[in-house]
This record gives sequence, C-alpha cells and structure tokens, in this order.
Amino acid sequence: MTTTSEKDDIGKIIEKYVSALLENREIKENKNPLGYRVISENCPHGIYIYDRKTGLWKLITNNELIRDGYYVIYFNNSQCIACKLFDFSWYIFIETVGKNYENIIFIIVRCEWFTTSCNSKLAKEYFKKFNITSSPSLILIKAKNREIIVKKHIRGVKSPDELVEEIEKFMQT
Repeated sequence: MTTTSEKDDIGKIIEKYVSALLENREIKENKNPLGYRVISENCPHGIYIYDRKTGLWKLITNNELIRDGYYVIYFNNSQCIACKLFDFSWYIFIETVGKNYENIIFIIVRCEWFTTSCNSKLAKEYFKKFNITSSPSLILIKAKNREIIVKKHIRGVKSPDELVEEIEKFMQT
C-alpha cells in the first residue's frame, strides 16, 4: 500500500516531469538547448547522455559512445504509445534512484519510428547496431577495453522498481 508520503513524492515527480516537458518546449523555441530535463516530442532525434551534475540530458554527436563501464540505453520512438507510458517510469527511476548509480552511464536513443523515420544518422545506427525492433527497449551493457562483454535486452514497459531489480541483477554479472 502506498503511503501519503510516497504519494506526495510521486506527485512532485510528476509535476517536475510535466514542468520539464513545458520547459523543453520553451528551450526548443529559443533554439539554444544546453540540455533537456526530459526528452520529449519537442527534442531532436539523436542520442542523449545523462549528466548527473546538471540533471540534464545532453545531445551528443560522438560515435565512440561505448567505453569501459556499465550502460543503460533506452531506445525510444516518439510515435510509440508504450514509450510514452514507459517515460513516466523512466524519469521517476532516473530522478529517484538512477542518478545515484555513479558507475552507470544512462543514454537515450530517440527516433520517430525506429530506422524508418529518424533524422539522426547516429541514432539510426544505434537502432541497427543493437537490433532494436520493438519499443520501448532497454539495452544493459558491460564494456571492457571498448568491447561489449555482457549485454541484456529488456523489452516493454517496466516500473521503476522493476528497473532497479533488473539493473541490480545485471550489475552482479
């Protein structure tokens, strides 16, 4: 059963999420984004990396994204209804727990519809590289010497608790 305190916390996170969506709209109109609080329909297609210091998702252009360490990559299609539903879990997870995983790099790869409709060559390459054919999809990676040594594909909408469970289990590999 959810306590009043937990409901208040969830309410604050949802308010923050909606506020970030509105903020992203303003950032797009100003055309000078330093990063985004939430990757929404107003954000360009591409690959975004989470910056813990600022709490922003920053659009990147570097093709050598995977170095050593742990990665959680969220493949998002802006036309995907399930992705929009998963976004609530994803951002609640990032804001409450994910930001504290200092040894994990969080990434969002965003297109309109897989490789069929994508304005980012790099994002399109990542959809192909990881053979993403359903969304939402998460790819968990452990890399060493710039080689992927362990990979797990998670499909479908997951709750923040399920994300924590999956990631904790993966980190033990």
